[in-house]
Amino acid sequence: MGKQKKKYHSKELGKFFIILAVLFSYTAFAIARFGIGQGVPVAALTWSFFVFCTPVADAGFLVGLPLRIFAGIRMLRSQIGVWVVAFLMNVVALLLQPAIYEKTALLELFQKIITTPWPLWLIIIISAIGTLVSILFDDEAIDLANAKNKRKQLQKQRTKVYVNIAIFSLAIVFYILVLKTTHTEINAFSL
Repeated sequence: MGKQKKKYHSKELGKFFIILAVLFSYTAFAIARFGIGQGVPVAALTWSFFVFCTPVADAGFLVGLPLRIFAGIRMLRSQIGVWVVAFLMNVVALLLQPAIYEKTALLELFQKIITTPWPLWLIIIISAIGTLVSILFDDEAIDLANAKNKRKQLQKQRTKVYVNIAIFSLAIVFYILVLKTTHTEINAFSL
């Protein structure tokens, strides 16, 4: 028996390339603004903000999708590795170069979140739950592309879409409430 070639949604690949383009563009912007020595860490820490503080797996998707396609590793496993790498990057930055968080308003907010366990770590917890649902959704979409019984799989997909939307909405509302109760202000123009 020969190996069956797996199909992948062009939607998933399109999403991957859009996220990759945004990451490269932001990295180029950060390097142009802060120089290579500080621009790369600013871009890396900004990426880690999206890993920890958004309820979708887009930051981890950059690693997870290629590993899923080329090595068959489910995105849940690769996301755990992404969390570990992002965590270690922030530990190193906080210990060796804490002033890097002062470069952008987003990183200032992120530093406040990661250094204020209560209640700001709730943002990370809610985001992690949303990320896990998002990862399961992405893995299921790839499974659906390869499934023989697509009708049954499609119904499961629709349910997961609704759950994903609900968690994302809850995370946004929660974000706003936590930031207001901690009197944290964000200047959107300096992100």
